[in-house]
Amino acid sequence: MGYAWIENEGDALYLHEEDFRRRITKNAIALEFPDGNASIVKHSGRHVIVLGRFTASRLGHMELMSGALEVESMGLLPDRTPGSSGQQR
Repeated sequence: MGYAWIENEGDALYLHEEDFRRRITKNAIALEFPDGNASIVKHSGRHVIVLGRFTASRLGHMELMSGALEVESMGLLPDRTPGSSGQQR
């Protein structure tokens, strides 16, 4: 689970949204999509849960991250902010 950011050569799952905002790439893992990322772009900038195969030796674009995850599935986490109805964002 984490904060997903999907962009050309920068697909990543960050531990926290703040890590993304501060560009702390060591607190992120590269996301690798076997079929491309066109269908998953809607998850960019959202908190997600990801299922996949982790490889510590692949460090993403320019080797900035702490491993890579070959994504099998990804889904949005429900909004858990105070006062929310629990619906997905």
